[in-house]
This record gives sequence, C-alpha cells and structure tokens, in this order.
Amino acid sequence: MAELGAACPNLELFDYAVLENGGVLYDPSTRKMTMLGPPLSLELARALERRGVGPVITGRVILSTRRPHEVVVEEVIRDLGLETQIIFNGNAVMVLPSGVDKGSGLEAAFRAMELSGHEVVGVGNGENDHAFLEICGCSVAVANADAAIKASVDFCTVGSNGTGVTQLIEELITTDLSRHAPHGT
Repeated sequence: MAELGAACPNLELFDYAVLENGGVLYDPSTRKMTMLGPPLSLELARALERRGVGPVITGRVILSTRRPHEVVVEEVIRDLGLETQIIFNGNAVMVLPSGVDKGSGLEAAFRAMELSGHEVVGVGNGENDHAFLEICGCSVAVANADAAIKASVDFCTVGSNGTGVTQLIEELITTDLSRHAPHGT
C-alpha cells in the first residue's frame, strides 16, 4: 500500500484498487482493504530465508522474490505441502493462493461496482496481466509490453509505459476508442 500511495498519491480518484496481484481489493473512499484469498503461510517466508532466498517480501496475501529463486520457491512450497501458485512478471516471482490473480481481483471489483467485463478497458504490459486482460471488453498493451501480451490484446498503444497509458486515456476520452471498434459497430 505504501508503494502504491507513493506512485499514485491521488487514490481517492478511483473507486477501487486491485492490489497484491489480485489478492487484495482496496476501497479508497473507506480505506478498507478486503483480502481476496487466505494469507500465505508465514513458514513459507521463513523457510525461503533459511534457504538463502532474498529478498522475500510479504504482503497480506502475496509473497514475492526475484529470479533465479523460482526453483527454490517451488521446492519449499512442495516441501511444506502448500496449495499455492507461482506467477511471474519479468524478474518477479510471486506466490499467491491458488485461484488468486489479477483477473480474480478485477472480478471482485466488478462485483463491488456492479459492472461487467464488457464495460471495461484494461491496459497491461507483463506476463501477470493475461488473467485480467482476458475479462476486459477491450484489452490494450503498451508498446513495450511482453510479446505474449501484445499478441493477445485488441490493440497496442504507440507509446511505452505511462506515455502509452496517457495516450489510451486521451483517445478514450476524445473518441471513445472509435478507431479500434470492430467493423459494423
């Protein structure tokens, strides 16, 4: 939450924020955080640290570290008999409860706002964005997105990173993305 607040100090502009790769739903108006999965075992973090994995960062629902530690993470999960999943994003190795990802987090936000996916434009760039982009009515990748993401979306922005997001927002406001609409609509 501290990282998000530093990156986006105006969270009150949003209805909800999906945090921890889909593990937490945050309501800025009430400052309420809802865990969307069970917390991971504290023993997992301790066992990873004993095996020399670092950094090990824990959230309310997520545990993350960096590559090349994914093999040790998988071994420790197996040794502890945990029901979890590993999700990658660049060099990040994230461990979440089974079934928790950005898609499941976004679906929780949809329910809270009484929306459906076809009413949503989603933009992403990394491997961990597949799950939520698949449920958006319009999926977009920024220019520097992972190749697999770019291949799976409705269209890509010209700009990279935040510039691409800004371009998308401007086009959404000015044209409702009309140049990207399928023929006949």
